[in-house]
Amino acid sequence: MSSRTAALTLSTVAGLSRGKPLPLRSRRPGFDVLRGLAIGLVLLRHTWDQVFSGGGIVGVVLFFTLSGYLITGVIDRDIRENGRISFTRFYAHRAFRLLPALLLMLAVFAVVESVFNLLGDRPIIAQTVGAALFYIRDLPLPFSTSPAINTLWTLAVEEQFYLVWPVLLLVALRWKSVNRLLIGAFLLITALCFISAIIFAKDPATVYILPTTWASAIVLGAAAYVHRETISDFVTRTALRRWMGSTIALAGFLGLTLLPGAKNTLWVYLVGGPLVAVLTIVLISIVGRWRALPAAVLEPLRRLGMISYAVYIWNALILDWFRSTTSLPRWTEIVATILVAIISWFTVEAWGRRGRRWFDLRSKSLRRTEVAEPAE
Repeated sequence: MSSRTAALTLSTVAGLSRGKPLPLRSRRPGFDVLRGLAIGLVLLRHTWDQVFSGGGIVGVVLFFTLSGYLITGVIDRDIRENGRISFTRFYAHRAFRLLPALLLMLAVFAVVESVFNLLGDRPIIAQTVGAALFYIRDLPLPFSTSPAINTLWTLAVEEQFYLVWPVLLLVALRWKSVNRLLIGAFLLITALCFISAIIFAKDPATVYILPTTWASAIVLGAAAYVHRETISDFVTRTALRRWMGSTIALAGFLGLTLLPGAKNTLWVYLVGGPLVAVLTIVLISIVGRWRALPAAVLEPLRRLGMISYAVYIWNALILDWFRSTTSLPRWTEIVATILVAIISWFTVEAWGRRGRRWFDLRSKSLRRTEVAEPAE
């Protein structure tokens, strides 16, 4: 049996690739709506933190869960099309997607702080840029970094997770133990979160950025993809179920968003995160079926979701600059962030998308050449 056939057989037996694959090449409008909802909650938390205390938690967990779902789908598609996981392709795609916007933001930060020192961060520019580029902002660091990159801890959690997840998934496929991997990973991360909550009981905010606090949401998102047909059948079987599911999910999001002092409440880390992840999975099952938006009122959220990555990485920096140099109303921080994100989307991120297409075309060309050339 060829390695391609063996890999496909293993993936089918494990249950990862049963049923129709998720067509990830084209953007799903429902997923962009979820991204728009997530980044909207984060913006509200950053701008009016006293009112929307839990908005950042809901938004971040929503992002993590959707990311786990989609990335597992990417791996599944790779197995279907190529009979294996192409690690080069996987990490190249991540780089083309993430680095252009991040490099632009860090370059602007370094230049402005070097010249004007608006935040007083000139002495720590190198440490700040290094922590961001090496995706370690979620770890306890022996040096100081600028508050302008504090939110990049979420990117660090994701990238650290995806350094190991494809490898673990491949091993689980070979041993036909995907479900055991998912259960084991969730229990381990939850246990580590519980331990860290005990250690930092007097300072719950310290737990907030640790890699073990919210990574369980990524695992739950991955599990949702593996069992997507069962979940979708349960959630979307009738219109009433879809209505009840979306209503309960959105009500849960709203409740936690408005919870006073959410970031300093330990039970939110232990229970709230997994709960938001489960509610997100309900919404993924519903909106994943959309081929077009069911209502025009959702279009602004969809568009916001398209630029959500740049909005996220720029918002803290713009907020800090505005508050240190102006007395403008806080809503102007949101407007400025969105404008910069739009510029990022049509410039450096567009270059990244073109680079990704070039990489894929070149990879396909090389594979065709390898097949055409006779073995020596």
